[in-house]
Amino acid sequence: MKDITDGTSNTMIIADQSAFTAGVNRTANYYGGWYGTRHGSPVSAGRRDLWQTGTTCVRFAPNSNIVQTGATDYMFRNNTIINSFHPGGVTIGLCDGSVRFLPETVDFMTLKKMCCRYDGEVFEMP
Repeated sequence: MKDITDGTSNTMIIADQSAFTAGVNRTANYYGGWYGTRHGSPVSAGRRDLWQTGTTCVRFAPNSNIVQTGATDYMFRNNTIINSFHPGGVTIGLCDGSVRFLPETVDFMTLKKMCCRYDGEVFEMP
């Protein structure tokens, strides 16, 4: 918690991710909400995968209808859009334990600032 220098009330830690974008399954947490690594085991001998499922980067506005295609188009990539099954926005959790509804009209730069715990950027919480 000491590393969240922007304040726990200003820093987002979790958000909706419904898995469907424009009607297409884009699951970022295919194996559940775990975060971890795998560096070879008796079952996966020879594989050195590094998977961090259930995580995403903030690259698109909430509830965007962007569907990626191409070589990186697979179920556990980390560019899955923060989205929900309900219109108008997404539910987010902040580091202070509070839960808020974030409108999909939120300024994108504000959203990015909310996701960084120590950038020192000042913004008004939507």
